[in-house]
Formats: sequence, structure tokens, C-alpha cells
Amino acid sequence: NSIQFFLKVVEYAVHGFQWIIVSSITAVFDYSYRWNENVQYGLLVLYIGAYQDLAAVGTIKILVQRERPVENVDDQVY
Repeated sequence: NSIQFFLKVVEYAVHGFQWIIVSSITAVFDYSYRWNENVQYGLLVLYIGAYQDLAAVGTIKILVQRERPVENVDDQVY
């Protein structure tokens, strides 16, 4: 089903692991190729914000776990 495929792509695209890898690679290129200082500062602020967001969301998800609804059918497993 194309909608299920699209939803899986969205699910993996917003996962935090990809953001950590992409931002780390960008940071390496950023500082190794000596980009403009304003660009470096802006990216540093974005990195810090992304890591804080991932830490906050992860902490909240660990502390506030909910049970799966009874009606929820596990139809995504093949």
C-alpha cells in the first residue's frame, strides 16, 4: 500500500538518529572547511537546539509511557 510506505518514510525521517548523524557530519565539514563565522555560529545554535529537543523528547517519552489502546491492531508487522 502506497500510503503505508509514505507513512513509514515519514516515521523514519523524523526519527532523532538521522538528525544526530547529519548534524555531526555537517559540523565536521563546517569547522574543517572554515565556513563563515556567522554560519558556524548559526549552525552551532541549531545543533544545540536539536540535541536539547531530542533529549527533552526522549526524557518525556521515558517518563510518560502510555499503554497501547485495545483497538490498536498491529497490522504494520509483516
